Amino acid sequence: MLEIDDVLGRMQVTRADHLPVIAAYCRRVNLIDIIDRVVPTEMEVSVGTIIQGMVLDTLSGRSPIYRLTSFFEHQDTELLLGKKVDPTSFNDTTVARAMDAVFDVGAEKVFSAVAFKR
Repeated sequence: MLEIDDVLGRMQVTRADHLPVIAAYCRRVNLIDIIDRVVPTEMEVSVGTIIQGMVLDTLSGRSPIYRLTSFFEHQDTELLLGKKVDPTSFNDTTVARAMDAVFDVGAEKVFSAVAFKR
């Protein structure tokens, strides 16, 4: 039987704060699905997932985009994004490709699709 000190020593506690509420709202408006439909790509992590990650980061106190990887190292991505995503997926290259894809489609078109839930 494991000693209580062994269990406590391996335990990692993180603060969830308001992020699960924001993630639930994003799911309610289908943020990831709408963005993925408007901005189709063949990226390993979808543009919608990257954008929702950026929204969560922004509403948690805003870290620079180049620090998204470190932000997600301490988050339950399955809870916040609907699936397990490796924090390294939020690297500079992937985020830049997602932003380029949004630019190519048109940020106004993406915003309108989300705002009108199309």
